[in-house]
Parts: sequence; C-alpha cells; structure tokens
Amino acid sequence: MAERITITEIARLAGVNKSTVSRVLSNAESGRIGVKQRNRIMKIVKATNYCPSLTAQSFATGKTFKIGIILSSMVSDLSSPPFALLLQELCDTLQAKGYTLSLLRGKTEDAVISFLKSGVADAYIIHESMLSPRLVSAFQESKLPVIKLGLSSGNELNTPFTYMYHCYAPAYRDALISLRSEGCREFAFFGVGSNYNSDAKLSAIRESARNLSGGPAFADSIFYAPDVVCFIADRAEAFKAAESNFDRLIKYKAIFCGSDLIAMGLIDLLRQKGIEPGRDIAIIGHDNIEENPCLHSKNPFLSTIDPHYELMGRLVAEKMLMQFKTDVPPPANVTVNSTFVKRQSS
Repeated sequence: MAERITITEIARLAGVNKSTVSRVLSNAESGRIGVKQRNRIMKIVKATNYCPSLTAQSFATGKTFKIGIILSSMVSDLSSPPFALLLQELCDTLQAKGYTLSLLRGKTEDAVISFLKSGVADAYIIHESMLSPRLVSAFQESKLPVIKLGLSSGNELNTPFTYMYHCYAPAYRDALISLRSEGCREFAFFGVGSNYNSDAKLSAIRESARNLSGGPAFADSIFYAPDVVCFIADRAEAFKAAESNFDRLIKYKAIFCGSDLIAMGLIDLLRQKGIEPGRDIAIIGHDNIEENPCLHSKNPFLSTIDPHYELMGRLVAEKMLMQFKTDVPPPANVTVNSTFVKRQSS
C-alpha cells in the first residue's frame, strides 16, 4: 500500500505553513488566505489524493467526528432491509462530509446516558419510542445535537429536538381514492398487534378514511401475535395468521397490511384457496420491499406504500450536519411523505 500523504507534506509541496493548509481544508479564516494560494493548495490536495486523518482531527478539535444512532433492538432493526436503506444513505451522506456513523445499543436508559457521559459521539439520532422524560433531560444537559425519528406528526413527548418523521396519511389517501374508483366500499387492516409500527399505520389509515368523503370506510382491524418475531419469518407467520383469521379477512374486498411481507403471506394463502389478488380482492402492503436491493423483483406485483427510507436517511444526515454550524439555527421539524405505488394486487 502506498505511503499515506500527510498535511505536513501538502504544506511542503505548496511552500506554506501547515496551519495554512489546515485553514484551507477546514474553510476557516477564508478571507486571510489569497484565492491563488488556496487554489494551489487544493490542486495539490486533489493531485495527491490527500485524505485527512480523523484521529489527528479529533485530537486537534476535541471532536470524535462520529454520529451515534441509538437502537433498542439491533437484531430486529439490522435484519430489516427497509431500515438498511436508511442506514446506507445516512452513512454515505455523513462519510462524504468526513463523519462516520456509530451503531449504539441503548438497552437501558442508563446505557444511553453512559454514551453521553463518555463522549462517544458528537451528536445522536434516536427514535421517539425510546425517549423518556429522563433521557430528554440527559440529552438537553449534554448540549449535543439530537435528531428524533418517528412515524407520525403526533409528537406525544414534547422535546426541543429536531423531529423527523414519516407521514403515511397522503399515501393512504391516494390508495383509498384508487380503491374507491374500483367500487370498494369498505376495507380492513391486517397486521401484528401491540406494535408501534402497526399502531401508527392504522391511525394514519383511519384518519385518511375519515377525511375522505365518499368512502371507502374502515371496517375492521385484524391483529395477530407471531410466534417468531423476525424479518425472515414475517411471511410465514402472516400465512399462519391469515389462515386462522380467514373467515374475517374474506369478508372484505380490500385489505391493507402492516408490511409487504405480511401482505405476501396473506397472498400465499389466498392463492392456495383460489382467490387471486387484484382480481377478487385488493391487497396493499407497506415498505415497497419488491424494489429493495435485498429482495429486488424483476416484475413487482404488490401494491404498496413507499416510505422513502433512503430520502429519510439523507435528510437526517443533512439536518444533523447543519446543526454543527454555529451560525445556523436548529433545523425545523421535517416530514417525509410516503407515496402509494399501485400495482396488480389492487
């Protein structure tokens, strides 16, 4: 491997002090460095493929150049291809600006508070479902930037942090309008019970139905408790649940599902019984999993709600980086609207 170029070598090649190179690279005191000198330094930086040492930067600035994302359940979170899209875009955007993403497991409130006290990151990302008054107070006392992620605009715990959330209502409204045009009068929801995600989706669906004149109307929510809680088991668990609740499900001409894999499990059962989605019944999933790189389908069939996880990941990174600029006010709350993707199943 070629010897790593240092800032000292850049300064020697440019015929300037190391501190001058440092100011150019950090865009500090730009008015004190001439345009020609700045351009000459940057030309050498590009020609030598110079990459700044994070260790040296950390030592000089007292910063870690790390953003911590705190997860409550790494097994379920990291096994989810939709969430992986968010992480991928988050990493790419941060790394392009010289920061890295650190995965932290917040198993308990004390564990989260220990992260803050030990200074493992310069800022944190945490889901609203993990926050308690005690943690909100701890984050405030740390004076570090925080972005809170969520699934709706229903901010139950009032916090001073930038709040970034998925808004499902517009997508569900478009899906209901599509169903109405097909003559659908009522629909049901099928998903995992006692679940933060299911509750948020059901709430958005019911709100959209109430605000849409002329139907279709929400008629039933059919929940189940899976024996195995894991992404790779979701389809098989949904099949079993659909089989147990078949008499209730078959009453409706349209069914929204808590995820695409739940919808696929339901479709597996319906086809086994000679019922074809899109012809005999409308099935709508959630996550747009058929276009996910992990499970990419050449011919996507399932109508779905696309939450745009990649967009969320990029926006979270951009808003976080913005908070490091002292002359810029904290970013306002940000909404990422989901979209309805109509395919053959509805």
